[in-house]
Amino acid sequence: MLHVLHVSQQFPCEAYPALGVMVQSSVRSLAPLCEQSVLAPRPYTLPLPGFPYGQLALLPERRIESGYWVHRPRYLYPVPKSLFYPQAGPAMALSVSRYAPQLERPDVIHAHWSYPDGAAASVLRERFRSALVVHARGTLERVIAEQSPRYRAMIGRPLQAADAVVANSEALYEDCLRLGVKPAQLTVIPNGVDTECFKPRDKAESKRALGLSDERVLILYCGNLREVKGVDLLAQVITPLCAARPKLDFALVGSGELEGRLHRELGPLIKARRVLMPGALPQAQVAQYMQAADLLVLPSRSEARGNVILEALACGTPVAAADVGGIPELMRPSHGRLFAPGCTQTLMRTLLALSDDPAQLAQLGAAASAYVEQSGLSWQAHGTALHALYQRLL
Repeated sequence: MLHVLHVSQQFPCEAYPALGVMVQSSVRSLAPLCEQSVLAPRPYTLPLPGFPYGQLALLPERRIESGYWVHRPRYLYPVPKSLFYPQAGPAMALSVSRYAPQLERPDVIHAHWSYPDGAAASVLRERFRSALVVHARGTLERVIAEQSPRYRAMIGRPLQAADAVVANSEALYEDCLRLGVKPAQLTVIPNGVDTECFKPRDKAESKRALGLSDERVLILYCGNLREVKGVDLLAQVITPLCAARPKLDFALVGSGELEGRLHRELGPLIKARRVLMPGALPQAQVAQYMQAADLLVLPSRSEARGNVILEALACGTPVAAADVGGIPELMRPSHGRLFAPGCTQTLMRTLLALSDDPAQLAQLGAAASAYVEQSGLSWQAHGTALHALYQRLL
């Protein structure tokens, strides 16, 4: 049985259950098909309140999780990130090269982010003479690479050097071509959805389970609280929407650099429980919010595909999303609406129209769960496609 070493600086743990959860889902999908280990380097941190990812300092350097080894050596991640990001790749590469004697030789090394994971994985490939797969997930290739020629080269280099590149959408496939990846290297393998976790449930019952009124309409945002996700645009329309629709509430599930600003801007509505901000949650609790929500909104400025769309649809929850990147690949008029990205006016009009028509929301929701059932976009299918790719490389 072939052995795969997954390299990802983002990998969930008990303190940060949402950190790279899609990587964990990908690893789990491969469990019946190959032997695996995970290399999740962590930056030097201090276990102090307010220190970014401080609880990572308390994790052991290696331990068995879910039947496979998870290795978490430390590496120096200079901050502020905006100034020293180009140093993250070499720092992580130095750390993993020193840690390499602790690792079993893999047949395939799978870097789950093009940078800095791809830079570190390239060093291990040279040491172990293994096949290298680099995953393109969106923000790095679509946003960060466009910030400067230096960043473009920094992100493009590991992709170009890989034996195979996995893009999670057709739109991202095109982005990788523009970064110099050859078509022969590229494979589109979409993320899947866990239909055991994300499945329809009676919305009134789900709202009551969260302590919410089943007579109110709930709009959900789920994801990182960052500008690239457009959550700042959503915040601009929440106050007027709540004023226009007295029975409308919002839940913003996630964490990120805009969290403090959102608490300040939406403070009165949070105090009145018109806006809920429970932070980043484990998948099971995310599913509870999706089952309770009448609508998921995703106002991203850039998005490779948006797995939260699949998860919401699987729960029978319709989606309103920005028409950007790979999002249209998942959207159909039967289960959601697209709106122009970066525009608060179209965002507000879309949410007003949908929240004013509960019967339409219910109809869209029924079509949503049917779409996921028919699409075959499962994590099992994702794992099967990855395993086939690994075998072709070998």
